[in-house]
Amino acid sequence: MKNKNIYIIIAAAGLLLLILLALGYLIWAPKKNKATSVTSSTYQPEFLNAGEKQTFGLPTDAKVQAFRDAQGGVKVYKIIRNDSEIVSNPSQVGPISPRQK
Repeated sequence: MKNKNIYIIIAAAGLLLLILLALGYLIWAPKKNKATSVTSSTYQPEFLNAGEKQTFGLPTDAKVQAFRDAQGGVKVYKIIRNDSEIVSNPSQVGPISPRQK
């Protein structure tokens, strides 16, 4: 009878350990970010037209990439000096460093 109780206690402790491990994994497992699942083939960079450039006081001959909100308004814009600066994936856009010129 004493051995049976020991086996029950060991089985219960093992089951508790498995439950704790599963909960730990669910809590601390890396979360998949849906924003990073955007592929560059689905995003087409948009640029400001001459009227929008005048609204923001930008030179009309400048190439300016725009990021728009859900209503189509300009949320953020970026002046493009050469084509390598064009952002092809919106998830790559980060805050501008104050030291960046």
